[in-house]
Amino acid sequence: MDFCKTPAITLRRTDYKDSSQIITFYTRDFGKIQALAKGLKRSVKGISGGMDLLTYNQIVFIQRASSSLNILTVLESKKPLEFSTITIESAPFGIFPPVMH
Repeated sequence: MDFCKTPAITLRRTDYKDSSQIITFYTRDFGKIQALAKGLKRSVKGISGGMDLLTYNQIVFIQRASSSLNILTVLESKKPLEFSTITIESAPFGIFPPVMH
């Protein structure tokens, strides 16, 4: 098990049991990953605030070799992504380049 720290964009949230969620992130270093955020629906030290989609975050997770589901330990929300460049060609396909300030 390795601790990994990387910037990430939140892509998806899925409820898991009573107080946890499985969150899909896109990271620069690890590609698309899934992480289990235990107790995210209640207040947990290290994971503060709500988990919004398409937010730019700094995350720390435990990468497990035996499973594709990682364990999220720290999530620090940076800012929401802004989609400011919409062209006639990209609009019908939903291809909007994100702008990270």
